[in-house]
Amino acid sequence: MKGIKLIAFLGLAIIFLTGCGNGGSDSNANTLTCTNTTENDGIERKEDIVMTFDNDKITKIKLSVDSKVKDEVAKENWDLFVAMMESQFVETKEDGFTLTTDNDKDNYIFKVTLDVDPTIAKEDVFSTYGLASLGDFNSTYDEIIAAGEEAGFTCK
Repeated sequence: MKGIKLIAFLGLAIIFLTGCGNGGSDSNANTLTCTNTTENDGIERKEDIVMTFDNDKITKIKLSVDSKVKDEVAKENWDLFVAMMESQFVETKEDGFTLTTDNDKDNYIFKVTLDVDPTIAKEDVFSTYGLASLGDFNSTYDEIIAAGEEAGFTCK
């Protein structure tokens, strides 16, 4: 479930990446932040998408997912959880595309962060991560907010 949720989360970001050059009703906005927090099976997941705009064009996207284990049984299996997450999210640095992970074993938090500079990121990097099918959208600023909120995010 968490993999599907993260892919949906990344998919929402790709929508932002590929078609939100319009500023909508808030064309002077410098950033748009969408957040969502859920809890399932003893894991609290906090998701953030922060988009930076310059002249109504997205110049940077930062996505982060903090998975905090709260369940005692899951804490006892922390190493297994970390191994699973690290196998799904391999750290990568390519032109305009960086994926990093952080294992805070003292607080049982595993963080995945994706930084994207759409001005230099190559389209094939999205294929590499299974996100190519999410490309080529033409959404307005207001449509992005609506899509984010429909997916359970709060966007400001």
